[in-house]
Amino acid sequence: MKLVMLTIAGVTSTAAFMSLCVYIFLAVRGKSVTLYSTSHTSLLSWRQKVFLALAALAFLACMYKGAEAMLWWMPSTWGGVDEDGEYQTLRASMASLFAILGGLAFIQFIDAATHNKFFLRLASERAREFERILKASINTWELPMLSKEYKEKLSTIESEAYGPNGIRSRIVDLRPEGGRAQMYRELIFHVEQLESKNKATGNPVGQLA
Repeated sequence: MKLVMLTIAGVTSTAAFMSLCVYIFLAVRGKSVTLYSTSHTSLLSWRQKVFLALAALAFLACMYKGAEAMLWWMPSTWGGVDEDGEYQTLRASMASLFAILGGLAFIQFIDAATHNKFFLRLASERAREFERILKASINTWELPMLSKEYKEKLSTIESEAYGPNGIRSRIVDLRPEGGRAQMYRELIFHVEQLESKNKATGNPVGQLA
């Protein structure tokens, strides 16, 4: 029985460590649907929830052991007996408090930073494309090419986001690919507005509304 418990603990510990490593990689990469989906729990599958829970567990364990190592100078005689009658050192108590309060706060910070990174990337992409539309409004012959390009990108994004059937849902719309799809719909709308305005006025020079 003891061997079984040790095996389970070892597997869980290893899985938590690997989950934390993967989490760090995904956070640095900044393109993970799983990390972004934490803003809406309904977007997370049970596998993603297990992955995030293991990563959080490993992170808190690292915070605890790190704090305990930094407080190495505290003698074991500093401590007291808890409610269960077990002796707890001051070093362990302070490390636990640091891991719980500091660790959870830092996890929230990392989570928010991950979401902000996506929004900044999306805003940067939108700004670049609007600059292209602005230039195309002067050279109106570029508008049809731009419209075709955006429609092709939108088709690719929607295929990846909604699948071959193209069935939209609130859950997918809240994900990063859903946000990019919405952005390209807006870009196509603006380009088509310019094309319509040019055709109506007969003016080769369009203006961005």
